[in-house]
Amino acid sequence: MPLTFLARFAGDDGNPTHYENRLTADLGRDLGLNEDDVRRADLDGHAADRFGKLTGKKKDEALARYREIFDLDSFLKTLTDEINRHDEKSPKESLPCQFIDWANASLKVPHVIFDDSCMKVEVEKTLVMACLEALFAGKLNGPADESYRDHALAVLFEPFFAAAAATAEAATKDSGKTEGQESNKTSEASKAKGGKGEAKGKGKGKGEGQKRNRK
Repeated sequence: MPLTFLARFAGDDGNPTHYENRLTADLGRDLGLNEDDVRRADLDGHAADRFGKLTGKKKDEALARYREIFDLDSFLKTLTDEINRHDEKSPKESLPCQFIDWANASLKVPHVIFDDSCMKVEVEKTLVMACLEALFAGKLNGPADESYRDHALAVLFEPFFAAAAATAEAATKDSGKTEGQESNKTSEASKAKGGKGEAKGKGKGKGEGQKRNRK
């Protein structure tokens, strides 16, 4: 996500995709990005042709700048602490309460966000990071077998990804339905126009026949 943000400002043609791939290929492994994403970025020939590879001092400066702008560890710690601040006095619109509601609807084992007593919210950065990946990247970027409190993350997030897939499918169907309706309207309009022209032609022919008969 941060690399996409950087690429939008550094790209030279309004399309940041290739520069994002350049950054991902050069910095991804050092930043702990998903290995599949790094490999795909390595295959972007346009990125390799248009942008120089970051190496040596330039690479070190880019990594330092990235970490300066996007201090993910600090952000994760702050977000985790805020979620864990939940208590009986927390208003419903507060972040901790909204997180609990989201977990109830999105996680296969919602109580995984509580401590052993199931009385207090107690999440760790591993789960919070997975939540951010699911929400903003649409996938989990960690190892396939990564787990959280003896629960596989891939299994924990099954309800979330199932709901997201259903929403996307419904949107696609609605879009297709709308396009079909527009197509039908266009077809009906063309037929109506053709019918009027045909009727006008028949009327004209009939009138000419009557004139000839009178003659």
